[in-house]
Amino acid sequence: MLSNLPTRPRNMHMTLSLRKAVSCLLLGAAAVAAQDFGSHTLPADLADPAAKVLGAMNKAPNNGRNLGYSEGPACDAEGNLYFTEDNAGSGNIWKLTTAGQTSNFYNGSGLPNGLDFDSSGKLYSAEKGGIAVYEKSGAASRTMLPMNPTLNAGYRVNDLSLASNGAMWFTNHAQGNQFFYRSPAGKVTTYESSNPLGMTIPNGIEYIEEKKMLLVLSDGDKKAYRFDVADDGTISNKTTFATIAEPDGLTLDEKGNIYLCSYNDGIIYVYAPAGGAAIGKITVGGKSGNVVNCIFGGADGKTLFMTGNGGAYKLQMKVGGRKRPGTVSIRSPGLRNTLVTPSRADGFSRGYTLEGRKVDLRAPASIMLVTSPLSR
Repeated sequence: MLSNLPTRPRNMHMTLSLRKAVSCLLLGAAAVAAQDFGSHTLPADLADPAAKVLGAMNKAPNNGRNLGYSEGPACDAEGNLYFTEDNAGSGNIWKLTTAGQTSNFYNGSGLPNGLDFDSSGKLYSAEKGGIAVYEKSGAASRTMLPMNPTLNAGYRVNDLSLASNGAMWFTNHAQGNQFFYRSPAGKVTTYESSNPLGMTIPNGIEYIEEKKMLLVLSDGDKKAYRFDVADDGTISNKTTFATIAEPDGLTLDEKGNIYLCSYNDGIIYVYAPAGGAAIGKITVGGKSGNVVNCIFGGADGKTLFMTGNGGAYKLQMKVGGRKRPGTVSIRSPGLRNTLVTPSRADGFSRGYTLEGRKVDLRAPASIMLVTSPLSR
């Protein structure tokens, strides 16, 4: 194309300028294409071998400052990403939509860390002194979740995981070697490091409800522990699921594979559901230099978002996130809506909504199953 540009003397200035502009565009495109923040060695059924870790949101909106230490990614039912950042003691929750729009969802002294959505779309945030709850309107709707007994106001809750019945698990990373279970009625059970079921510096936590299994990552012990969970939230059978350098956050994909973030390594180790040796890993480098947590989201549910120093990063996957149990509405003509809680919520499609909930279009037209959220 460059060889066919006009060469007449009177157009020489235009020709040189155009050549320069085209060259800059080509060089710029090459620079963008070459810029990545990591790579992976995952099985081919999980991700394309050529896929790279790319930046997702690394600056504050409107070409603002570079983001710093970022944590707690969570995605809503539409696939929009929310994550937290501690900026010199001022806590932020940032939002990145599937269309690429960025905004500040919360800024204040709550110092949010881990995030999770419930089935109604409310955002729960692990913060200083307890768990905050946000409606979609953002900071103006912030309330603190009651605890019985009341937590120490100095606690900085680190991470959390919700159950479909309103129960939750969460960790206290900075002020004590504790993790907690909060029943649907608000009663809190504490597991100290002195307890045989406890650990040193518990960090990431995930309740896999459909398997009645709890995973807790211990930064102090350098282990991921697995527990069996009874219907009343009682835990037992503490076993080691994996040993990694500095475990932080975790997530699961729809096949049950478990993604464990090792902070100082800058690596996410991926394990098959049964554990054993890692089946692959994702290395997050560049501006991040470490990786602290991850979540599946995006428009198709198959983007793995990761947080660390410098904001949020992403890797396009071939799989989506784990389908979590949630509230399902069975709609039938002439009948009132009936709410049930299934043992699993697999098989619900993305991209179609009914009254704000996702719809399974494969169901008969007279009975439509609806669920939210779809994945974690």
